[in-house]
Amino acid sequence: VDELVRGLLGLVHELSTDRETAAAVCEAGGLAPLLALLEGRARCPYVRPLAAMGAATLDVLVELLWNLLEHSRDRAAAALAPSRSELVRCQRRANALYLLANPWDLGVLTGLLEEMLRRGYRHKDKELRNEVLIVISFVAKHPNARAACREAGLLRLLLRYATYGEGGDYLDPEDPGADLLEAPRPANFATTLEVDLELKRLMWSLLADLCAADDAAENLAAAARSPLLEALLVYLDAGAAAAAAA
Repeated sequence: VDELVRGLLGLVHELSTDRETAAAVCEAGGLAPLLALLEGRARCPYVRPLAAMGAATLDVLVELLWNLLEHSRDRAAAALAPSRSELVRCQRRANALYLLANPWDLGVLTGLLEEMLRRGYRHKDKELRNEVLIVISFVAKHPNARAACREAGLLRLLLRYATYGEGGDYLDPEDPGADLLEAPRPANFATTLEVDLELKRLMWSLLADLCAADDAAENLAAAARSPLLEALLVYLDAGAAAAAAA
């Protein structure tokens, strides 16, 4: 069964490389079974979660999602649609960003990211982890995603891991389930390796997107409660900033 799933994933991956077929995959509802497999909610009891099939299978899925999201972004930013129905198709029915910008799907992706932060210690694990975060960042740029990221627990996860080390192990005092979370493992994400520094930059960039919009007051308040500002100031070179301003 694993080989069948891998074969089907490979086929959908090939379809995702073309803009029009990528749109057709989204419009046909292709994202739902992919996320269900990722979470382990496949209806067939013989199908294992994708995460249990190895890093190579996850790598295909992440690249597949990346392709769908990138094509959707480019289509939505292209010239105006010739008709209302085509506009709805482009912005909603065939738009992976719109389709994934909800608490359930973002929760699945957040769960994958959290698992990789906890367990991924090899270099290739960390590279894949960063790619998962980039996929999430695609989705987070959709306006519907700002509240959904908070509801899915993504904002909490980002604030904890983006400030770890500089701000200690931060747990939001207004999060009732924070004390039940597993302690982070710094060797998996808080090193001076380039791949871990890239993770930090990606997390900061995503937090900026989630807090910058006019309707992101709750996200901004959560960030203000955290040691995020203190963590950012650690990396501020006052001398370089003064020279640049001169």
